[in-house]
Amino acid sequence: MIGTVISSIGVGFAAWVGFCGLATWRKQNKGTADHDLARRLLMDLYRLRDCIGHIRNPVMLGEEGGMPDNEPEDLNFLHRCYRSTARAYQSRFAPIEEVRARLNTAILESEAVWGTELKARFALIFSLQHELWICVNSYLITINPDESEERVDFYQKIMSERETVLHERPSDWNDEFRNELNAALSLVEDYLRQKLIR
Repeated sequence: MIGTVISSIGVGFAAWVGFCGLATWRKQNKGTADHDLARRLLMDLYRLRDCIGHIRNPVMLGEEGGMPDNEPEDLNFLHRCYRSTARAYQSRFAPIEEVRARLNTAILESEAVWGTELKARFALIFSLQHELWICVNSYLITINPDESEERVDFYQKIMSERETVLHERPSDWNDEFRNELNAALSLVEDYLRQKLIR
């Protein structure tokens, strides 16, 4: 009888220890998964920030636009400059597609695990990136020698509304676009840093 009671207590204690161990393991496993997801998101957030900075860099070297083999030789200077600038911006935007694909996948995963708050915080960054894309395309229209004067005027007006979007300003100047982007980046960073294991 006493052996049965002691055995029952031993079994109960072993079950309790096992349950506590399982709960600790689950908590640790969730913390590790959250940490990994937050780290991946932060890395791609910083890559996106750097890509946007590269696009906004006002210095565009001649070889950046390249000269394709199939370029007609009878193009005048304005047409060559336009095509070179368009190719340069195309190559500057190319890495964003890869980063955005990874970010979109990770944000979807975070939505399943953490809810929609992170997706909402990223929306402003994506909106600013889209604004930059619109501004670059507007600029390319304004320098295209084949565009009509009315269309060029229309797109110059669009660009004048947000003059600081296209080119980054020196760090000691007020850069409204950079300030907005940094504020949006901070919102995402603050959220993700809470998910990292210290």
